[in-house]
Amino acid sequence: MKEDTTMNANKILLVNPSSTFLLKECEDKKVVHDAKLDLKINEMEWVFYPINNNKKTDSVGGTHWSLLLYCKKDNTFYHFDPIEDKNTDHAKKLVINTIDMNNFGRNGLPEYKDVVCPQQVN
Repeated sequence: MKEDTTMNANKILLVNPSSTFLLKECEDKKVVHDAKLDLKINEMEWVFYPINNNKKTDSVGGTHWSLLLYCKKDNTFYHFDPIEDKNTDHAKKLVINTIDMNNFGRNGLPEYKDVVCPQQVN
């Protein structure tokens, strides 16, 4: 498995696709909680998640990729999808699966925003 990349000085975490998939699809909240602790997600100001449309029953990899970015300062997830709404459900599933309902801080629940970005033509 490729390592997750942390840029500590700027508190930026680039989560690898395998870890993102685990966080999105795992139904065991303890495993998700432990994975977030190992990745030190709560210590980061920016977290980048590569999202794909792979489901548990699909073959490895999926067929479409997008980017979900979490900004701690804004308490907001920003979703960049080059095919509008293609991965929205997958991005929202990751958000919902990783929210710690017992400790979501003074800012309340995070916001989710689909970002207008360049679109694929194929």
